[in-house]
Amino acid sequence: MTNHPALPAEVIRAFHLMWDKFPGPVTLVHRSRLVMAANPVAVSLDREPGVKCSQLPPASAHAGCLGNKTLDEGRAQLKLAVTPEYQRMVYWVPIEGYPEYFLHFSTALSDQA
Repeated sequence: MTNHPALPAEVIRAFHLMWDKFPGPVTLVHRSRLVMAANPVAVSLDREPGVKCSQLPPASAHAGCLGNKTLDEGRAQLKLAVTPEYQRMVYWVPIEGYPEYFLHFSTALSDQA
């Protein structure tokens, strides 16, 4: 059972066309945090369609989530995430025409993954 409308198949196909070769994890997420689509890197990290990204460990990684802000304001959000292991720019990007969905991904700012 879901409490969200299904995305048209062409939206899922477009996601994979654009993001399957991206070198980092990318997910297409509903406001409920249900992952609707994921590129191969995301799937390798257990961010598979049908799971709630907010329930994936570590819990601390979700403390600064800007998903709701992205959807409420209808514009992309970004922030710098720094740990002893890496520096990454993290993005939440709304999907035009689908106000309850956003892309979520990050890019490395160093040689570390």
